[in-house]
Amino acid sequence: MNTKLSLLTLSILSAIAPVHADDTIAAIDTIDTTSKNEAIEVITVSGDFKQQNLQKTPASVAVITSDVMRQRNAQHLEDVLNTSVNVNFSSGASRARHFQVRGIGERSEFVDAVNPSVGIAIDGIDYSGIGTAATLFDISQVEIFRGPQGTRFGANAMAGMVNLRGAQANGEQSGKVQLSYGNYNSRQVGVAHGMAITDNLNYRMAVQKLSSDGYIRNTHLNRDDTNNIEEFGGRLNLNWTATEDLTVDVATHFFDADNGYDAFSLDNTRETLSDQPGFDTQRTKALSVTGHYTAFVSADVSLQTSVNSSNMAYGYDEDWAFEGFHDWGYTSTDHYFRDHNANTVDLRATAKPGNESNWVAGFYRQDKKVALERMAVYGFTPLFDSTLDTVNVAFYGQRDWQVDDQVTITAGLRAEQRTSDYLDSVDTVDSITDTMWGGKFDVSYQVNDQTMLYSTLSRGYKAGGVNGEAIGKAIVDGQDATSDFLTKRKSFSPEVLHNIEFGVKGANDEGNLVVRMSLFYSHREDIQLKGHVTETSTDGSTPIFTGYIENGASGNNYGLETELSYDVNSALQLFASFGVLKSEVKDFVAQDGTDKSGRNQAHAPEYQYNIGGVYTFDEQWFVRINAEGKDEFYYSMSHDSKSESIDLVNMAVGYQGNDWDITVWGRNVFDEDYGVRGFFFGNDPRNGYEATTYTQLGEPARFGATFSYNF
Repeated sequence: MNTKLSLLTLSILSAIAPVHADDTIAAIDTIDTTSKNEAIEVITVSGDFKQQNLQKTPASVAVITSDVMRQRNAQHLEDVLNTSVNVNFSSGASRARHFQVRGIGERSEFVDAVNPSVGIAIDGIDYSGIGTAATLFDISQVEIFRGPQGTRFGANAMAGMVNLRGAQANGEQSGKVQLSYGNYNSRQVGVAHGMAITDNLNYRMAVQKLSSDGYIRNTHLNRDDTNNIEEFGGRLNLNWTATEDLTVDVATHFFDADNGYDAFSLDNTRETLSDQPGFDTQRTKALSVTGHYTAFVSADVSLQTSVNSSNMAYGYDEDWAFEGFHDWGYTSTDHYFRDHNANTVDLRATAKPGNESNWVAGFYRQDKKVALERMAVYGFTPLFDSTLDTVNVAFYGQRDWQVDDQVTITAGLRAEQRTSDYLDSVDTVDSITDTMWGGKFDVSYQVNDQTMLYSTLSRGYKAGGVNGEAIGKAIVDGQDATSDFLTKRKSFSPEVLHNIEFGVKGANDEGNLVVRMSLFYSHREDIQLKGHVTETSTDGSTPIFTGYIENGASGNNYGLETELSYDVNSALQLFASFGVLKSEVKDFVAQDGTDKSGRNQAHAPEYQYNIGGVYTFDEQWFVRINAEGKDEFYYSMSHDSKSESIDLVNMAVGYQGNDWDITVWGRNVFDEDYGVRGFFFGNDPRNGYEATTYTQLGEPARFGATFSYNF
C-alpha cells in the first residue's frame, strides 16, 4: 500500500471522527526517510507480557509521560486521568480510588469488599482497589490499557488496567530534588536518586512528602484543613545480576496517608458544617521480588512473589452538620477500618528471543484477606465486623504467529478459579467458588513501517461475591418485606465482558504526525449493578441505606477513541483527543420498581476531549495550554442524578536549564465547579429530608510553581 495514500486515509478518518490523543506525544520506531535521517523517540509499554512499541501494540493504550506529569504538576493519578478519553474516576474520599474505563468500573466501597473492574499495578505490585497510594513522583510513565485484559491480569481487569512504571534501577547515576508550592497551602518535597552500587547491583530510591489544606472551608469549626492531604511515600528498587543467567529485581514500597475527609455540604458548596469531620488514611507496606533465569535452551523463566499489606481507615460525619443545627435533626458518624493483605505468586516461562514461536505460559496465585470493622451510629448495628478470604488460582498462556512479514496473529487464554470464604459478626457465613476464563485473539497487519491495522476479540471477567451488609441486615430485622428482598440477594454471580475492537496506528514519513484510532463494541453479561434499600431509623429522624450488588441481564458499551499528535516544527507541538462512548443497561428494574432498561450506565460520559499544544522558544522556555472536558454522566444506577458537563483549561510556563527547571502552572484556571461523586437522598432537616442531589466537587482553580534540580 502506498505510504502517502495510507496516511491520507488516516487523516480523512481523523477528520470525520473527532481526533484524540492522550495529552502525550507517542512516537514510532526509528525510521530512515529521505527527508530526515534522525532517530525518532520510541515509546514502549510494559503492561502486557513484554515491552512493546506503543505504535505496534494491537490495543487501545494511553501513555502519559513524565513530561506531561511535570508540566501539569500532577502529583496523583487522579491529576492526569482527564487527559485520557473514555477514562473516568469516582471520588467519595480524599483521593480518587475507583476508576472507570469505557463506562465500566466501581464507584465506592463501604461495607462489602468490591471486585475491581479496572486494576492498578505499581512496579508490578497489585494495588487494585487501594489506589490512594498511586502518587506520581519519580514515575516514568502511566499506561492505561482500555478493554479487557483477561489473559494478562484476569479477574482484576475486566474493563482495563492502569500500570504505573517507576524510574528503573538501571545503573545510571542520576538524581533529582523537586519542590512545589501552590494555593491552599499545598506543598511537595521529593528526592530521588539512582546509581550502580557495585558492578552487579543497581538501586533507585524515591521519597516524597505531600501536604495541602484542601479546598473546603468548615464554617462551623472555623477551619480550612478538614479535607486536608498529608501523605508520605517512598519506593526503593534494586537490580542485582547474581550470575550470568540470573538477575533479581526487588521493589519495596511504603506509603502513609493521613488525610481528612469533609467534602459534602448540605448547601452543595465548598463550605461545610460538620462537627465531626471525617478521615481517610492508608498505611501500605509492599514488597516484590522477581527472579529472571535465562540458562534454559528454549525458554526464559521468571518468578515474581509480592506482598501488599495495607491498613485503611475511612469515616465521615453522616449528617454533615452539628448537634443542635436543627430542632429535629440527627447526629451521626460512620467509620470503616479495613485491613487488606495480599500475597501473590506469578511463575512464567517465555520463549527465547528470536524463537520462531513466540509464546508465554504461566501459573498465578493470589491469597487475599480483607478484614473490616465498621462503627456506625445509625447503621444496622453499632459495631459490625467481617472477614473475606479469597484465593485466586490461574493458568495462562499466549502465543504469537508471524504469518508473514506483515501479518501477526496472537492468541491468549487464561483459566481462573476464585474461592471466597465470608464470615461476619451477625453470623453470616458463605463460601463461593467461581470458575472463569478470559482471553484474546488479535490479528495485526503492518501496512508499512509507519502504519498498522489491527482487530481484536477479547473476553474479560470479574468474580461474584457475597452481599454481607444486605444479608446481615435481613437477619437482624427478621422477615418483613425488606428483609425478604435482601435475603434473595445474598450473593451475586461473576460478570463477563465480550469485546471486539478495530484499530489503526500510523505516522507520516517524517514521523512528526502520529495518529491512533480504535472502534470498539463490548457486551456485558450478568452485569453487576449497585443498588440500595432505604428504611427509616428507629427514632424516625433519618433514612438508613443498605447497599447490595445484583446481576442485571446485560449491557452494551461501544464507541470510538482517536488520538493525534503533530510536531508542526521544532518549536510547536500540538495534540488532540476525542472519545465517544455509548452505553446502556438492558432488562434491569430497580428496587423501587423503576425500569432502568435502555438508560446509560453510571460514570459513562458520552464524549470526552483533550486538545492543546506546547510551544518552546529559545530552546529553554516553554508555554503549554490545553482544554479538556467530558459530557454529563449519571452518578449511579440506583438514581437518575447527573453531573454537569465539564470544560477545564490548564496552563503552564516554564524554563529548562542544563540541570534545573522551574514551572509556573495552573489547573482549572477559570475555576469551574464540577462533580466527581454524587448521591441522591434526603439529608437536610431544613427541607424535611427531601431527596436531593448532593455532589462532591472536584479540584477548583489551582496555581503554583515547581522547581526541580537534577544531579
